[in-house]
Amino acid sequence: MGEAEVPADPGSNMKGYSRWLHIIILFLLSLTLGTAFAANPPALSGSPATVVTSEILEVKIAEVEATADLSETAKTKLTELYRKALSELEATRAANTAAEAFRAAAAAAPQDMQVTRTKFEQAQQTTPEESLALTADTPLAGLKPLLQKEQADLAAAEANLNGLDQQLEKEATRPNAVQQRLTEARQQQEQITAEISLPSPPDELPALTEARQWVLATREQALQAEISRLDAELRSQPLRVELLNARQELAAHNVRWVRSRVRLLEEAVNQRRQADLTSVQDETEAALRELIAY
Repeated sequence: MGEAEVPADPGSNMKGYSRWLHIIILFLLSLTLGTAFAANPPALSGSPATVVTSEILEVKIAEVEATADLSETAKTKLTELYRKALSELEATRAANTAAEAFRAAAAAAPQDMQVTRTKFEQAQQTTPEESLALTADTPLAGLKPLLQKEQADLAAAEANLNGLDQQLEKEATRPNAVQQRLTEARQQQEQITAEISLPSPPDELPALTEARQWVLATREQALQAEISRLDAELRSQPLRVELLNARQELAAHNVRWVRSRVRLLEEAVNQRRQADLTSVQDETEAALRELIAY
């Protein structure tokens, strides 16, 4: 006898039907979503409230370059906005660095002032004549290299003094310039606040809306960082200018001191040359006399 057929398990058939029905629903849903995405590309990851970073923006640029669901015009505009936001982030970092440098300069100014004053006092304790310690036996061959070195030192000292003079001239104009820029930056902040509150165009892609909001947010951040930098510059200026004046005084003393050394060495070189020339003439005359005597 053949084996009796085992009747099909109704529960097993229901599971099979359910599985196929689930697959069909997912397939239809994927077609629907694909059509919707093609008509209106989804916003790239993130939202206007996202804290924008350089890393996020770099990812956005890469996504735009790789996608095939955007027109070339939209891709160009998105890339432009993302790069603008990157530029604003870089401006923020630069302003924060400058502000920290101003604060650090103000903190270090008292100690730097004391160091500069000590150097100035020490520089006044020795005269150029004493520092050279020239003697009548110093040969011309030893004077020439020393003179060349002092001439080079004088050029460097004069350049340093000139640089300090220029810095002080610039600092004299900075308070008015900073106040003017502070006013402009605060006005620009108000404009950005107004722009952020404006509704986006009804037909604008979500990704473009997001990118524009990010540009405004990073621009506002850069303006705030600039305001902090300008404030730090104003607050630190009295101490920085006082230190510049002290350094200028020391630099002017150094120029006078080195210039005196150059003058002394030039005189010594000329005297030594004249002495050597006289010695050669004396030797020549003596040789002629001896020749005549023979």
